[in-house]
Amino acid sequence: MRWSLFLPGLLLSAPLGAQEWAVLTPGTVQIEPAGSASVLEDGSVVVSAAEGFKRIRVECLIDMDAVGSLRLEALAHDSLPGKGPGLGEKGNFALSEMRIRSIVGRKSRWISCINPTASEAAVGWPAGAAVDTRENTAWSPGPGRGPQELVVQFEEPLGRGRRTLVLDLEFHTGAARSLGCFRISASSIQGNSAKGEAAQWGKTQIAINQAIDKGVAYLLSQQELDGSWSDQQARYTTGGTALVAYALLKSGVPKEHQAVRRALAYLAARPPRYTYEAGTQLMAFVAADPKRWKDHAAGILDELLDWQIGDWGYPGGHGNPSAAHKDLSNTQYGALGLWAAVKLGLEVPPPAWERLAERVMLYQTSDGGFGYTPGGGATGSMSAAGVTVLSLCLPQLSKRKAFQHDVEVAQRSGLGWLDRNFSPTTNLGHGNNAWFHYYMYGIERVGAFAEVEIFNGQNWYREGARQLLKQQRGNGSWGDPWGREHSTTSYCLLFLNRASSPKSGPGGGRSAVTYGDDNPEETISLRAAGDSPITLWVSSFGDALFNKYVFEGEEEIGLRVTQVDYLTEGGVLLADSRHGGAKWTYTTKAPPEGWAQPTFDTKGWKSGAGAFGPKDSPRVAVGTSWTSSEIWLRKEIELQPNRLTNPELTLNFGAGAGGVQSKLVKLFDEEKEFVSHLTDGSGAALNVSGDASSGERYLRITPRQRHKVRIPGWGFPIRAKPGDGEYRYIQFAWRKPANNVMIQLAIDGAWGRSVRYFAGENQIALNPAIEITAKAPKRWTVVTRDLWADMGADGFVTGMSLTAMDDSEADFDAFYLAQSKSDFRRKEGLLAEVPEWAAANLEGPRPAELGALTLYLNGKKAADVDWETDNFEIILADEELREYLVPGRNLIAVHAKNSSSGRSLDLSLLGSKLLASAKGNPDKAKRGERYAARFSMPRPGMYDVWARAHVLDETTGESIAIDSKPLSLNIRSALDLKMLEYATDGLHNQMNGMVESVEASSFIPGWEPNRAVNNNQIRGWVSIDGDAAPEINVTLTRPVRADVLLLSPTRIIRANASRTTLATRVEVTINDRGAPIVATLLPGHLIKTPIHFGRAQKVRSLRVRIVAQTEGKDPTLTGVGFAEIELQLQGR
Repeated sequence: MRWSLFLPGLLLSAPLGAQEWAVLTPGTVQIEPAGSASVLEDGSVVVSAAEGFKRIRVECLIDMDAVGSLRLEALAHDSLPGKGPGLGEKGNFALSEMRIRSIVGRKSRWISCINPTASEAAVGWPAGAAVDTRENTAWSPGPGRGPQELVVQFEEPLGRGRRTLVLDLEFHTGAARSLGCFRISASSIQGNSAKGEAAQWGKTQIAINQAIDKGVAYLLSQQELDGSWSDQQARYTTGGTALVAYALLKSGVPKEHQAVRRALAYLAARPPRYTYEAGTQLMAFVAADPKRWKDHAAGILDELLDWQIGDWGYPGGHGNPSAAHKDLSNTQYGALGLWAAVKLGLEVPPPAWERLAERVMLYQTSDGGFGYTPGGGATGSMSAAGVTVLSLCLPQLSKRKAFQHDVEVAQRSGLGWLDRNFSPTTNLGHGNNAWFHYYMYGIERVGAFAEVEIFNGQNWYREGARQLLKQQRGNGSWGDPWGREHSTTSYCLLFLNRASSPKSGPGGGRSAVTYGDDNPEETISLRAAGDSPITLWVSSFGDALFNKYVFEGEEEIGLRVTQVDYLTEGGVLLADSRHGGAKWTYTTKAPPEGWAQPTFDTKGWKSGAGAFGPKDSPRVAVGTSWTSSEIWLRKEIELQPNRLTNPELTLNFGAGAGGVQSKLVKLFDEEKEFVSHLTDGSGAALNVSGDASSGERYLRITPRQRHKVRIPGWGFPIRAKPGDGEYRYIQFAWRKPANNVMIQLAIDGAWGRSVRYFAGENQIALNPAIEITAKAPKRWTVVTRDLWADMGADGFVTGMSLTAMDDSEADFDAFYLAQSKSDFRRKEGLLAEVPEWAAANLEGPRPAELGALTLYLNGKKAADVDWETDNFEIILADEELREYLVPGRNLIAVHAKNSSSGRSLDLSLLGSKLLASAKGNPDKAKRGERYAARFSMPRPGMYDVWARAHVLDETTGESIAIDSKPLSLNIRSALDLKMLEYATDGLHNQMNGMVESVEASSFIPGWEPNRAVNNNQIRGWVSIDGDAAPEINVTLTRPVRADVLLLSPTRIIRANASRTTLATRVEVTINDRGAPIVATLLPGHLIKTPIHFGRAQKVRSLRVRIVAQTEGKDPTLTGVGFAEIELQLQGR
């Protein structure tokens, strides 16, 4: 320390807490080695020191109930230079050390002092220096600062009784820096100090760690699919993301964490365009891995230096270097970028630091603070920025000593301004306390780079941390008036972690995640620790299991275990359409005998993806159309040894919405269950027997109507030239004794395109509508219409409304769809006994003809199926499958028959996924063996994991497989490598900037359809609740070539935790032509679904219709949509 350097204005002032003090009148005062002292009536002491002065010893007799604190007042006196309180120039003094002893009788002990606070302290001369037992430090308020006080608290308060307190006031800077007038007081109150304060701060540190964990969890939950965060992304593409990544790394999140890797991939793909982006990117890269990112960072550094003209502004914007605008906020990020570049091992030219320091000193105000622009008023945040920049420059200016001194003086002057004006609650100079959290992070940087712990008599970190803890929200975030929660939360985490310090802050010590416990009543108890990788082990075997299988004489040792397997769900050995659909070899022509044998030659057979069936099947996402009467399928799979755990072969087989050679479909004629599907409306739907137009039963509707926009099993395609399973004409019968009746057909799952037929008056004024007759028919009348012509375009009939309108009932009967009018005359030969919509809702298995489906495994018949499944049903499981399947190559073969209403066929082979195995020793039990295994999960999410222990049975000599209960693991750090590709998807989006218009069936305000085609993942489109057929239509300015569509799930759950509904199945129509592509979407909020077109196409328009979705936590919140819709040309 340079004792001679006292600069005016480098002070810290803060009111000390109100406390009752008792003045201690000295009994004796000794000046060592020479000098004199006088005790005045008010208990103060005036000192005259001689050359070589070292110490003032004061003895005071006290008799108090307790002594918890001591105050030393430095007082003014007319006899002193500048009226004191010190003997130095302008009344200056420097107290090197204050030592206190308590003497009771013959016993003497030193008092430990803690939490020193001072009314003022010059920078580099803090209050704590007076009690740090170091001779080369001292407390000083600086010259000309008038009366001052120093308060210390006793770590162990003194109890009741008479005693002598001895104070040694030491001055190692000589007589010229000694106190000239002082007074000593004591208080029984310990205040917030001593053990109470230490314990309280210990609790605060725990709260800080918890706050950091909550803040980290919040930021992780807010990351977009492309790896970015949304704060200010419209302007700064990467700045907010880089800041969050830096904050996460400084909070102890490992660089291998999936969120960090995704964020860095996003940054690496997008060069910075602004100073703010360049600075924060360099900081993120150095915090992640200096060696890994050094070469990449070199290019950013070159850009940053190109943009510099001493200070920085907004290159390419209103702060273009050629323009006048530059500011200290941008400049500090430029400086932080240079600092990070140096830490990365890059060379920053010395002139860059020199120009930077010269320019920044122009921002300094006359009182030592810094403004946003030169000549502007000082603020807390900009003063912190100015001191930070000069502190970074100082070590780089060693070759220009004089200039370095000038910079040091400016830096200390800035520190002085912060000393006088620091507040843990207010960013001085900004109305409404704007930019407060940005200011707090600035204070953290000053504290680190200038090595300052105390501002304004306050420990800036402790007081700032307490303030931030009060402001943290329940979800872990911190907010600001502009809604920038991600940036604000990052600033607060950086402060709490003391991120600029060379040593890690509290976040670095966050505890590891652990799972499980011991339960002697369970067969096997599991424990786990970590994340990616995670370690699992058997912590104990249950009492019952142990007693049953322990070998005689080994009761004190343990069980004999040959192996422990760790398993989870989700092992896909053969993928059905829910998992992307496996490629099959198939034919629709009867093959010769032996076709199901592994050695059969399939030359001439076709290849197609599952599932198989009508393209508009309501059951499954059909990959290959099947409309022929029969189909033969073959699929080879490879099974690894020991990987066949809990295998299950599932089948989805049954009628779809189309048909094989079906020219006619019955919507209603006799089926009494039909009324149960008309669930909406103000009237009633009744089955009435007798006097029907056709058969024995008809429908009676009471006013006003009964309807359903989507009837189960419906989805009948209406085409101009219908093929198999497609239709054009409709026929129905109706009567209405009084006037006015209407039928409405829902098209494509919505009433917006519905076709309406009415007789009499259109009393309810629903339009457009087609008048059949001027009056309603009093007797049964059959109506036949060209439905496709009435629609004017292709579409699907999905629902119906039967409308009585006025105050009397209406009757309806015999609804049919047909390919031609003549088909209505041949109903008996064309119809199935039970229509598909009715069959879909029959309880129990729906019978099919004998031999409807036969399954072969490795050439052996494994199952005959003579029923239609409700959904995916298990046909063969575990032991049954083990009879047919072998390690290595296996063949699955299927022969299936179609029906008149069109069947769909889909298969999967699923099993438990083997994660890892730990070997045991069947020949000898081993005490304390835990069978630990270490592995990583493929992606973040919740996983149920269990152990299968193979325990040796002494009686039979066999190995018995015993499963534990599942242990639920919440994996956060694992990375699905596909997610790294998401970081660059936006750069390859063929739709970017090409959208001419976008419309949707409906939308929630704030979640408009244009948000799903703006090339970012921030919000997206969500339909309103109750939209029965959500769809979005996009038109481009010109055709673009693409071969894959990417759909990102909406993340409205972040705005409303109850909105958990996700789309599960869509129909995609390209350019309003051809049959739609039906696709099953991948489950989860963090995964995109690619829908491949099969070949590259020129796309001018897209229609994406959601035809199935999950049921959310709240069944009334049915809004669904997409965060982003993208087109790519992958060439795969």
